[in-house]
Amino acid sequence: MRIIKRIVPIFISLLLLVVSCGESNASTINIISFQPKEYDVVFYTHSTNNKLENIYYDAIIEIKANYPNEFSPVETEKKELSEVKELIDPASPTLLIAKNGKTVERISGQVSKQEIIKKLKQIVAEETT
Repeated sequence: MRIIKRIVPIFISLLLLVVSCGESNASTINIISFQPKEYDVVFYTHSTNNKLENIYYDAIIEIKANYPNEFSPVETEKKELSEVKELIDPASPTLLIAKNGKTVERISGQVSKQEIIKKLKQIVAEETT
């Protein structure tokens, strides 16, 4: 029951974000970021392929529910495509994982929810030395 109480606010927040993203114009990118441990995780989405993007959202929600203490608060923002420094395809969701300012993992396009969870779990469960 405690997990459900933690997941519901996260789910509602992400659901509201997804709904509001559908109203964005063609040049706007939605950015969701959080920092588990020593990593920076940034999810770029354009809301052009909701079914594909929902796989990424579901994976993020699940990993955050399983490791609630490992995550900083999730931040969201919108930027014009021209303002985004990373090379991303606006037609495809992209998840970047960086450490010390360097990208260590890039997940983009059609990927299974389990693969996204696996990559996120590796950084969350990594032992700090």
